[in-house]
Amino acid sequence: MLIMMLNAQVKPGADSVWQFFQFDTSSVYLKVDTSAQNIWQIGKPQKTFFDSAYSPVNAIVTDTVNAYPANNYSWFDIYVGEFNNDYFPFIIFFEMKHKFDTDSLDGGYISVSWDDGATWNNIIHDTVYYEFMNYGIFPGYINSYDTNLYSPGDTLFNGQPGYSGHSAGWQKTIFCWYLQAVKKMYPDTMRVRFNFVSDSVDNGKEGWMIDDIKLYTVKMAGNINERFSGQFKVFPNPATTNLTIASERIHIKSIELYNLKGQKVLEKSIRKKNADVNVSTYESGVYFLIIQTNEGVASKRILIQN
Repeated sequence: MLIMMLNAQVKPGADSVWQFFQFDTSSVYLKVDTSAQNIWQIGKPQKTFFDSAYSPVNAIVTDTVNAYPANNYSWFDIYVGEFNNDYFPFIIFFEMKHKFDTDSLDGGYISVSWDDGATWNNIIHDTVYYEFMNYGIFPGYINSYDTNLYSPGDTLFNGQPGYSGHSAGWQKTIFCWYLQAVKKMYPDTMRVRFNFVSDSVDNGKEGWMIDDIKLYTVKMAGNINERFSGQFKVFPNPATTNLTIASERIHIKSIELYNLKGQKVLEKSIRKKNADVNVSTYESGVYFLIIQTNEGVASKRILIQN
């Protein structure tokens, strides 16, 4: 296990890496299925397409040597909490490198459990805490913005959306839960499960290989206090041409707008209670609005559609 503990108060666009799973050393936060049918193995890949790890020497593979069998279900879990992410549960980013080679109905998908494995949801359907995500993004939302996550239409034989077919070499995929509100309503641990399934047809393909899973945070701005977010109205949302920011009592010092990559696309001094911003030149997508005031910092998620 390699842990790089960086400064928690980082600049927008920078990240804090809390865990880096390169599969060359063991980790207490990684649990692999121990059932007899499990085919996930950690080791040096020795297949035709799966010929090497992304970062040598090891990766986690649906068997390092053999093709995956028919009628298989295998999984491994990553545990996440305050014990390995200082921003849990507010800012949880995953990045992974992976290859896949399967029949069109076989493949891999990712699920999440908030109750220690009692129930699971595919991450693109994770709405367990949706009612509290008033200014956040979660995996199903970020899916639309070039992060190489599968879509609801990519259905495997068991009805789950997932990865199947043959990837064009290594792919980088990012998924996240960001700026979730009301921490006390969340459990102290989440489990993220990487599932592999195959139907009754044995096709001699290689399966799924994953390497360099990074658990990290992207800090959009320091000292965000969600208590102030309710003091501001931001409309229309979605926005096309102009965005209005209004408060009945709090004067705005400045505003900043960030895209999903953590890049600041706008910074503007205000010095009053209300502001209008022209957003007609920005690409369509999800953005984070950071509102600086004398009383604290507020954040809002907005959608721009141009």
